[in-house]
Parts: sequence; structure tokens; C-alpha cells
Amino acid sequence: MRTLRDAANYITKLPKAEHDAPEWQASIQALILVAEYGGPTMMARIGVMRALYRDEKLAPTPRKKRARKYRIVG
Repeated sequence: MRTLRDAANYITKLPKAEHDAPEWQASIQALILVAEYGGPTMMARIGVMRALYRDEKLAPTPRKKRARKYRIVG
């Protein structure tokens, strides 16, 4: 999706059950605000990305190195 229109077309072609999901509804509201009031397009992009990846759980990446221990010399 490159434009707001592409995003809107994508959302309108979703099945009704997915279209009614809260993540997609928030994305639709963000798209409308950007389109009607000229808000920041990044907000619409974030809404669409969150809706697209709503089922993926982001696991924290484990540290590869141990934290260094510092000693205060005074």
C-alpha cells in the first residue's frame, strides 16, 4: 500500500468479520482523520500496520551479552 486510497481499498475488501475487528476500526478512523483533516499520515500508517500484524506477538529479544558490572571507586 503506497497511498491512503490503496489502504482504504484494501480495508474495504476485507471480509466483514475481519473488517469489524477493533484494530481495523481504529485504522479506518485514522485514515479518515488524515484524509479529511490533513493530519499526519504516519498515524494512518501506524494504524494499518498494527491492524495487519495484530496476531503476531512481539517477544522481547534476549540479551546476547551479560551486563557489565561497575564498581564505584571513591
